[in-house]
Parts: sequence; structure tokens; C-alpha cells
Amino acid sequence: MHSTVLLAALLALTGAAAGDEIRLSALDLGAAPQAYGNPGANKTVDGHPLVLGGRTFDHGFGTHADSRLVLDLKGSARRFRAWVGVDDETHGNGSVEFRVIGNGKTLWSSGVMRGKQPAKEVNIDVSGIKKLILEVGDAGDGITYDHADWAGATITY
Repeated sequence: MHSTVLLAALLALTGAAAGDEIRLSALDLGAAPQAYGNPGANKTVDGHPLVLGGRTFDHGFGTHADSRLVLDLKGSARRFRAWVGVDDETHGNGSVEFRVIGNGKTLWSSGVMRGKQPAKEVNIDVSGIKKLILEVGDAGDGITYDHADWAGATITY
């Protein structure tokens, strides 16, 4: 995996008030390293709409295994939500594993997900988490067709 890039979540995160919801796609996702292509705000790695299990999402983060997005939450966020899976644009190909890591501990893991499988919901408490890492791994079989979406992803304060 590429070196970690710490994204200070810009003014959007540092100035967030209680109850505010920040879309992940509003952040600078371009600094997130990944093994193929470029990260996409509100689109897949190939530039298409985010679609998981036939459901289209209007916002989120389209990436590719292996990827790593590091967010500085400064301990002030309360919840992270997203729907994750292999984008429908792969026509059933690809296999990935999503992980959410907070302050060095795994908070959530999807297990291996393959193309055409239903999206899995991430809805976790991130209270007190300073550094939140969103990782996508290749599920141990290489990165071919590993188009991974963090669809509808939000951080709530």
C-alpha cells in the first residue's frame, strides 16, 4: 500500500458544530493513495455514478484496492456512516475488503465482498477518535476489477 497521507479534514471538519453532517466527498480525496486510477468524489474510479446492488448514490468516495484514506477527526466526530461494496460497473468481477480503523484499532470490517453482492452498511460510533482510516484491501487475490465504493459516506458531529 502507498504511504499514508493525513488529510486534515479542512475547514469543513475543524469548524463543524454538533449535529453537523459532512459528506466524505466534500473533502480533498485526491491525496488518498490507491493501487489503480484516481480517487473519485461522487463517482467511481472509472468516473461513473456510484452504483451498488442496483442502487445509485448521489455522493460518496469511489476508489480502488488497495487504498487508504486517513482523516484527522480531532476527536470531535460522533458517527461515520456509509454503504460499501464493489461497484456494479465491474459486472460481477472484483473482490475487496473494507476496514475502518480508529486510533489504531479496527472498528469495523466488511469481510470479503465480491461483485454483485449486496452493499453492506457501515454505521459506527467514532466518538473520541482522532485519526480515522478507511482502507480497502484486495481480498488476497490481486486488484483486478477491485472498484470499491464508500457510497453515501458521511461524518456526523
